[in-house]
Amino acid sequence: MITVGKFFHKDPSLKVWFVGDFDNPVNGSVSIKDLSGNGFHGTPQNSDSADPNIARITSNWRSRDGLRIRASSSKNGPYFTFPVWNSSADNITMLVWFIFYGMVIDDGGDSGKTQALISTANNDTNTFLSMGLSAQTSNIRISSGGRTSTNPSINFFSKSFIYPRKVYCVAITKNNSLRQIYVNGVLENQITNDYTGYTVNSPMVGGQEGNVSPWRYHLNADILEIACFSRALSPSEISQYYNWAISNPKRNTLIIDPSLLYNPAISRRRLLLK
Repeated sequence: MITVGKFFHKDPSLKVWFVGDFDNPVNGSVSIKDLSGNGFHGTPQNSDSADPNIARITSNWRSRDGLRIRASSSKNGPYFTFPVWNSSADNITMLVWFIFYGMVIDDGGDSGKTQALISTANNDTNTFLSMGLSAQTSNIRISSGGRTSTNPSINFFSKSFIYPRKVYCVAITKNNSLRQIYVNGVLENQITNDYTGYTVNSPMVGGQEGNVSPWRYHLNADILEIACFSRALSPSEISQYYNWAISNPKRNTLIIDPSLLYNPAISRRRLLLK
């Protein structure tokens, strides 16, 4: 799918833009191309495993819907890193379209309960700002974590549940002490007294090192689109963008099946029919 670059193509704050379909290599090498034009190309990691459940940066990394990042019950899952695109994480937006495939692993930490979508750092001991999926009892929600060098982590969660094999657009924004979570264009939760001093030092998608070895928080999803901005998008901007993106799939070259878009009303009706 290609939506961010079309909607925000005149916005200079768009610093990084990845899409799941990455046919064009960078300088002849296999890489994940940053389509923003700023050159922050992604580098695949853990991509040479023989385990068929772990994606490789070949055709196996591609699915019908996007960039395949599959966790395994026995090995580290794949992820990719990309260059520092903004030194501070105190005024940013990170936005991800994805299809989730369930919590499947537990590799010594709490990875069976948490999966990282995107983080500004590759570990949780330095300063970082992250967005992921967390199991709250039997329900999965979008989570946002953040820690500075002098303050403990502050985590909070979306109100919506995340269900497997459905398409979601999620975002976190940070505007100094205000941090917000959005699901499908809707502001779902926020904290107004967040710490400042977050940094972008080793951004990555699909995992986070944590305090244990091997790496953990591995993602089990198809990534459709990722964007990073050097400012906090407003609630109206995110709502307008999401509604625009789903309003006309042909115009926006949205290559997902519209039936996969999560619709709370339909899901409630299905639950009532069970």
